[in-house]
Amino acid sequence: MNVDGSGYRVLTEGNIWRGWPSFSPDGRRLIYARSTSFSRQRPYGPINSRIYEIDIATGVERPLTRPAFSRPSRPFYLPDGRRFIFSSPPAFDATGDNRQFKQLYGDNTIFVMDEANNRLVPAFTQGSESARPAISRDGARIVFLAPTNAIDGVHGFLNFDVFVREADANRHITRLSTFISYVAMAPDGTQIVIIDDRKRNGVDVSG
Repeated sequence: MNVDGSGYRVLTEGNIWRGWPSFSPDGRRLIYARSTSFSRQRPYGPINSRIYEIDIATGVERPLTRPAFSRPSRPFYLPDGRRFIFSSPPAFDATGDNRQFKQLYGDNTIFVMDEANNRLVPAFTQGSESARPAISRDGARIVFLAPTNAIDGVHGFLNFDVFVREADANRHITRLSTFISYVAMAPDGTQIVIIDDRKRNGVDVSG
C-alpha cells in the first residue's frame, strides 16, 4: 500500500508461512522467508524455509536459496540489489541431522548469498546464534544480535546484546544483561532501536 493507506492490494495468498519482508533497493521486489515445511508440535512453527523474492508488479514468486534453512530471518538486499544477507540456525537434513551444515559453515549463522551464482558464504564470524542482521542504506554498517554469556562470563539466562559491524570489525555496543529480541537500524546507519526483556523473571535488570 501507499504511505497514505491507499492502493492496498494482496501480493500472496494461501496458508504457506511467509515472514520478514523487505524491499529491494529499487523498490520493485520484496525479499522474505517462506516455509517449505511446518510443525504444529514445535514452538517455532515453520521448521524449514527458503529465501524468496516476489516481483511487486507481477506477483511472481521465485526462490533465491536452493537449500532449505532452519528458521531463516531478516533477509535484506545489499545495496547492489543482487546479493542479500540473512541469518539462520544450522539447517537440518531429511533425517534431522545438522552435521553437514556444521561441517560447511561451523558456528556461523549470518550469511551473504550471491543469488546469481548461488554462492552462500558467512558474512562474518561472531559465533553461534548470531542473528537478525540489518544494514544501512549504503551497506557500510550491519547491526545484529549475538549471545554474550561467554564474553561476559555470565551463567544462567541467555543474554543477547547488539553488535555493529563496520570496517571489517564487530563492535559490542550494548551491555544490558538481558534478552534483546529485535534490533533495527535507521537507513543512514546513525541510530538503532531494540526490543528487550527488561523485567525477565520478574527482575528489573535495566541500567
